[in-house]
Amino acid sequence: MKFLKAEYLFLLSGLCLLIIGFFNLAKEVDINMHDTYFVVAGSHLMYLTSAFFILIALIYFLFTKLLRPLNLAIGLLHYTLTLIFAISFWLIYNPLTYYSYGTSSSFIESGRLLLIATGGFIIAQILFLGDIIWSLIKSRIPKD
Repeated sequence: MKFLKAEYLFLLSGLCLLIIGFFNLAKEVDINMHDTYFVVAGSHLMYLTSAFFILIALIYFLFTKLLRPLNLAIGLLHYTLTLIFAISFWLIYNPLTYYSYGTSSSFIESGRLLLIATGGFIIAQILFLGDIIWSLIKSRIPKD
């Protein structure tokens, strides 16, 4: 149970995503925004995601060492939701599925799925911020 903490899980996931990014060099992601295509290498998206996961792990470590540990159950829920929505976001934006679209309704459906994945990811981060705020408030309350 010692290694089933959010900071270890985020750190391990961030390192795994970094390694996957090294082997994902040939793929790119086309993002269509207002009649302009932004082409981003898939490895850069993996690097960005791994940096985000490692940053979250660092925040968990700092709270554990400096102030007080964050709630374990909320931390595991935060990790699970973040990982699920990050993977679903990546799978929707996978270039292999991008070229298999045949009609415009497929683009609309993928847009809806991306909206759900992004919304879920943001909700997971709001949960994390709520846990941080609750921990800061609770650490300032003097014990009688």
